[in-house]
Amino acid sequence: MALDRRVDRLEHLMERIEAAVARLAEAQVLAEGRLTRVEERLDRVEERVGRLEAAVARLAEAQARTEERLARLEDAVARLAEAQARTEERLARLEDAVTRLAEAQARTDERLARLAEAQARTDERLAVLRGNDLERRYAENAPAYFQRLLRQPRLVPKEEIGRLADSAEDRRLLSASEREQLLWTDVVVFGRWRATGEETYLAVEVSTMVDTTDIQRAADRARLLQRVTGRPAVAAAAGERITPEAERQAAVFGVWRVLDGRTYAPDEARPDRPI
Repeated sequence: MALDRRVDRLEHLMERIEAAVARLAEAQVLAEGRLTRVEERLDRVEERVGRLEAAVARLAEAQARTEERLARLEDAVARLAEAQARTEERLARLEDAVTRLAEAQARTDERLARLAEAQARTDERLAVLRGNDLERRYAENAPAYFQRLLRQPRLVPKEEIGRLADSAEDRRLLSASEREQLLWTDVVVFGRWRATGEETYLAVEVSTMVDTTDIQRAADRARLLQRVTGRPAVAAAAGERITPEAERQAAVFGVWRVLDGRTYAPDEARPDRPI
């Protein structure tokens, strides 16, 4: 009986062992399945890691290229900065040169202005000298210059004009200003007018360039001379050249023109009309 119970217990024990072994086998199968899935996941992880490593490698290469480009850019910027520094230095020198040039130009302009003023004064003095010389020539050569207008022309001295003017002022024929104006007549010539034979005075204004002022003065002073002397007085303007407006005004006021030794009546047109 005892043996049977032992055998039963042994069989029961074997059944339990077999059941445990079966469970172990199932667990082993499950474990192997899990291991397979883990291995598959590990493979996928390794694949992703590989892709990640490849991406990291590409990124590293791109980073290396970027750093290389940045290095080249930094070098270019450095060269540009050096060039900019040289340009600024050159600009500073250029500005300094321009400043010096402007100062020199200002000095030159100032000198030119002074020279122009001096030249203007010289021209003015020369014009006065030429006018005085021309007036002297017409006074000294009055018989030659005015022979077409007067017979036996003679120059009336300034002293004689002064005595006539003073006497006329005393007789109230002239005002003080008119007396002074008459005394400023450049040349006065007396003779017999060729056309009529009548004793006539000639009031002449002399200028290198005869203008409207000379025409007006000649006409005014001829009227004063006629009032003072009681004899006919004719106006004339003498010089080297005459302005077109003065020519037109001479015709209006009846002023004769004596230009370069040639005599023209007030309404007489010249062959050529140079200015």
